[in-house]
Amino acid sequence: MQAGKTLSAESYYNWTGKTTRSSQSLSWNLTVKHPKVAQILPFSYAGASPVRCDKEYKSYSAGCIMTKGQVAIGYDKGPYPSFARHVSEAQKSGLPGKTTALKRLKAGQSSAKNRSKACPSRLKRPSGLSCDEYPFASTQQGAYYGGGAGRTFSKCNIADKSYPVGAKGAKGYSACMIPQKENSAAGSDLSKFFKESRVLTGDPFYVQIL
Repeated sequence: MQAGKTLSAESYYNWTGKTTRSSQSLSWNLTVKHPKVAQILPFSYAGASPVRCDKEYKSYSAGCIMTKGQVAIGYDKGPYPSFARHVSEAQKSGLPGKTTALKRLKAGQSSAKNRSKACPSRLKRPSGLSCDEYPFASTQQGAYYGGGAGRTFSKCNIADKSYPVGAKGAKGYSACMIPQKENSAAGSDLSKFFKESRVLTGDPFYVQIL
């Protein structure tokens, strides 16, 4: 130990989880000794984020995350112009996802219920377009579980009176007709994001339009 020099060290902790999802909160008690110092008071550090490891995705290897971190999926307007416009308009109207997190569905909840509530079969789908819902059907804020009334926006090709243009507020959901290929690709990206970022049932995440 020299005056003006920085000491660095690494610490490791191993544990065996008993389920497909296991968390640990870590803390350190440190004691420093020096031959020319009679006593250096020990100190502890417990401010690290809890660590969660899981192997819930069969097509992916096990992985770990720091649970205090915020994760967000970003969609570029370039490849997703219609999808990005819908999400942007929905967030501007007050729906969550930009500054207030969305949460993945809980175990036992159905994305199909959210999807069918937001995009019922009575809504006409113009050729080449499909119905896109926001908040996503995979979230607790989706149409069925989140509640509230529907809304839509200009250029969304929805004339149903139960989807007014210009509605505001954090409660509710929106629907918009966008190109089928764009809608499917955006959904595939979301599924990939969940796996790679270890976003499991009930976990929060954000949506950014780039």
